[in-house]
Amino acid sequence: MNNDQITSFYNNNGFGRIDLANGRDIRSLPSFSQFGLMTLRIFNQAGEPESDVIFQWDN
Repeated sequence: MNNDQITSFYNNNGFGRIDLANGRDIRSLPSFSQFGLMTLRIFNQAGEPESDVIFQWDN
């Protein structure tokens, strides 16, 4: 999924809102858990993760 698809899914399924303004972007992080969760986080323009938006699902 691209950023637009992820944002649309997240915003339309009751998870909250993703705001990609001001140079924010969505990045996929590798998962090290035994459950194989995919993790997406929002990073700000400085490249720092924003802890309030974490999105996970089983892959």
